Parts: sequence; C-alpha cells; structure tokens
Amino acid sequence: MTTIHNIHSDIIREYIIPSFLFGDIRNVVQSCLFEIKPLDMINIIIYKDVILKTFSESFNIDIYNTLKNSSVSFVDFDKIIKDIRSYTRVQKHISFEIKEYTENSISDTILIHKLFKWYISKALYLNDIRYNITNNLIAYLTLVFREKHKIICIDDVSPEFSISLEKCLWVNVNINLYDIFEKYNLVHSQPRSYHLKSNIQKDNRNNIIASEKQKLATMIFLNYLVLESVSLKRRQYAIYELYRYLNYYPDIYKNYKPLGRLLVSKARDYMSDIQHQQYQVLPHYLSNLLYIELNKYITFSCATN
Repeated sequence: MTTIHNIHSDIIREYIIPSFLFGDIRNVVQSCLFEIKPLDMINIIIYKDVILKTFSESFNIDIYNTLKNSSVSFVDFDKIIKDIRSYTRVQKHISFEIKEYTENSISDTILIHKLFKWYISKALYLNDIRYNITNNLIAYLTLVFREKHKIICIDDVSPEFSISLEKCLWVNVNINLYDIFEKYNLVHSQPRSYHLKSNIQKDNRNNIIASEKQKLATMIFLNYLVLESVSLKRRQYAIYELYRYLNYYPDIYKNYKPLGRLLVSKARDYMSDIQHQQYQVLPHYLSNLLYIELNKYITFSCATN
C-alpha cells in the first residue's frame, strides 16, 4: 500500500508541493510528513507558479519575507491567491495585522497588494473583481494615515485616489503610494503642518531607475489625480507631484513629444491660474515649489524643440 511517506521525493517536489500555499508549509512541517526543508518548500511554491515567479524576478523581491514583514496575514494571502486561481470573487476586506508603521513595513504591504493586482491581471480577471484589491489597498493606506496622525481622511480622498489608480496598471507605479496619499490628505487638512513641509522638501528619488512601463503608469496616475481632485488644494498639490515627476524623468517628453506638448500647454494654463488666483491656495513654500516645477518643464520643452 502506497502512503505519503513512501512517495518518491521527485513526485512530492513536482506535483504535491506546488499545489500548496504558504499556510500549508507550517502544517506539513508540524506533521513531519516530508523530509523537505521549509525554505525549499517555499522556493518550490514560488518557482512552480509562473505568475509568482515572474513577479518575484520583475520586482527583485523575496515574496515570503516581504509577506512576513507586511501587514497582510498569511491566512489572507493564501485565501486571496486561492480565490484568484479558482476564479472566485476576491474577498472585499482584509484584516490587516499592523505590527509597526515603519517605511519598510508599509512598502512591503503595498508590494503584496501589487502582487495581488499582478496576479489578477495575468489571470485575465474582470474589472469589478480587480477593484477589491485596489479598495483593500486604499483601506490600508487610510488605516495607516489615521493611526499615524490621529485624524481621519477627507471623505473625497479615497475615491479620488482609487479612481486614479484604476486608470493605470498601478502595479507599475514607481513612486511611494503611501507617501503621496499622506501628503494628499495633509495638504487639505493640515496644509501648514511641519510634517507636510518636511516630507515635501525631502527628496527621496535619488537615482531611481524606472522602466518605460513604470514612467507611463506613474505619469497617468498623477495626471488622473489632478483631474479627479475636487479640492483646489489637492489639485494643485497633485499638479506639483506630476510635474516634479516629469522633470525627474525628462526623457518622457523626448520619447512622447505629442503628449509632452499637451502637458506643456497645460503647465502654462496652470501657471496662469496660479498667477491670477485671488488668494494663495497652498502654503507659500509649496506654491513656490509648484511654480518652479511648472517653469522648469516649460523651459526644458522650449530648449528641446
């Protein structure tokens, strides 16, 4: 009689372990069914799943350790991946396990959501199912913001942010989504706070290499954030972030000149609006930074043509 204990190890590696999820590893280790090390089982699970393997290589991350450091539980991770694989509607709410609010923990939680989004896009899921992942991400960003600042988010912020993300393949957005979400809230609720000013003046984009997909996705996201903003404060802040990003990657203008010319025209309109507004919408330092970025983009375009 054949039992699990006398199945050849190659069969276990090729056919049994690839069907596992991360939560299964713990159960198997505790039951002493296999003589395969936990780390080897983790690697088999990832590298036998083409989508997980491609994501791991594309983003150069260790999926297991990223998940471990994130606020997404192994239970929720396994359930969502299982639901996607079986074409079941993804759960609407994740119970986040907030261990800490470090930059790494927040970044890793966002990365896990990007993995979900990536997995769904590769599985050719319908839009209404994909929205659940975006909504879970927004729920997480909102939770972190509330806990860090002890204030609630502005009602309009979440839908504006969510819609803007859904207009692009946000798995490729290469800016810190929490950082933008935080400043987008603070510029409306606490525009003169020290935290907002120090965060805006901190340049955290030193020599970040981005692919064409990442540049386009990020530009589209920021542009839609401008269009979706119903508050003038948030809109002008989004304009600042958009042109700051465009100036950081000047090759976007060179590679997409028709789009670049349109953005130059819009930059002139924005500058005119700022100059003729009856009162200063943003704090003085931020208005100056906005003007500098708009002028820099216009000047660069004139020198390039």
